[in-house]
Amino acid sequence: MKFWGRSETVINKTLQLFSDLSVGYSSARKLVKLESVQLLLNNHTPEHLPFLLSQSDSEQLGMRYRTTFYSALSRLLMIELGEDEDRFERFMMPLADTFERVASQLAAVGSPVFPEEELKITFIGLCRDLQGVAYAFVGKTSFMMFFDWLYPRHMEVLHRCLTLWCHLPSVSTPLLKLMAEIVQNKQQRLQFDVSSPNGILLFREVSKVVVTYGSQMLSLQDMLPSEVYSV
Repeated sequence: MKFWGRSETVINKTLQLFSDLSVGYSSARKLVKLESVQLLLNNHTPEHLPFLLSQSDSEQLGMRYRTTFYSALSRLLMIELGEDEDRFERFMMPLADTFERVASQLAAVGSPVFPEEELKITFIGLCRDLQGVAYAFVGKTSFMMFFDWLYPRHMEVLHRCLTLWCHLPSVSTPLLKLMAEIVQNKQQRLQFDVSSPNGILLFREVSKVVVTYGSQMLSLQDMLPSEVYSV
């Protein structure tokens, strides 16, 4: 993945194998002890993995594989994670940095220097990465770490990007898939404590996404019948 990051065949076959091995009980525990896997867990950035680089709309080679990569990597992280929040924060640091970069660039919306195309591709990749993480964190403890990391510090960025590019399926679809994954109650991971407000908070944030998307779609005018389901 490092040296042939632009080869779709290599990336596809490698991630298929990586994902299959991360699912098996014995194979995953052997895999996580390898030095190369520990290197991946600590260095999953575009500098080390070229297929994670933001690309143009016409060259999104790695986009379709990002969710598979992060779901496999997150499954391996969970094996030794336990309740180690510091290790979780270190793992999520590259994604947190991407959120910060997107948030800072959103401040330039409407100005001539606003890098819209670059920012759009970066955000699509971020949503696909987060979908993979959310897919893998089926345990209640790991999922709560993920939810506490996402809310409230990063949710506003998701809402702003949806408002900005709601009419573009290439942007709205990955975000909606991320929200759909978060509300999946796998292995009862959404059974919050009686005194916890997290259930209400999650419902509120997902509702805001649905209302924003629905309102934007209803406001679209002069749409051909053939275009309705493309958005």
